Amino acid sequence: MEAPPTAPEFAAIPGFEVTTAVAAGFAADGISTPTAVQHAAIPPILEGRPVVVESGTGTGKTLAYLLPVLQRLRQGLARRAVCVAPTTELAIQILRVAARYQEPTLRAVALVTQGNQRLQAARLQKSTALVVGTPERILEAYAARKLAGTNLVVLDEPEPILARPDAERLREILSRPEPRVQLVLAGATFGPQSERWIRDLMGSELVRTRV
Repeated sequence: MEAPPTAPEFAAIPGFEVTTAVAAGFAADGISTPTAVQHAAIPPILEGRPVVVESGTGTGKTLAYLLPVLQRLRQGLARRAVCVAPTTELAIQILRVAARYQEPTLRAVALVTQGNQRLQAARLQKSTALVVGTPERILEAYAARKLAGTNLVVLDEPEPILARPDAERLREILSRPEPRVQLVLAGATFGPQSERWIRDLMGSELVRTRV
């Protein structure tokens, strides 16, 4: 699809498609030029590779992973994507950003600590393509077999997520051979726990961006 004239530099990123929905998101957010971290992270995530996105606050890190995640969902290359955030506030923020760029037909849901658990669970259907939530709710959904088919997982700010007592449960899920999961870690800092996950789970195809 030919890119709208409002986003030629995004259209020049290898493999990236500027759809009508994406162009509308750029217009709503006043974005015309990709940031350095978006230039670096979008292509390898589109390729299906494990990616570490290391970049500070205000650098465009959220869109650096959300834009390619939404495209892989749209193209059917990802069956379902799960984004884990350490707090309810961050999870809701991510979902709101995604809503500005996703196709109207894409189903997305939040599974967060501060909310009606029963109502959230009812909204999670087989057709839900994007799930954004806090660790405990995401793990509950996995335990209930509500996240079958997930093959793309993002940890946004992994350090506090991996410091939790239940982090090993998440590690076990991501270590399963089927379905093979594309793992993306995005954060400003990466400590010992994150580095261990990167070493043990992300393999030789890892692309690490530091911007």
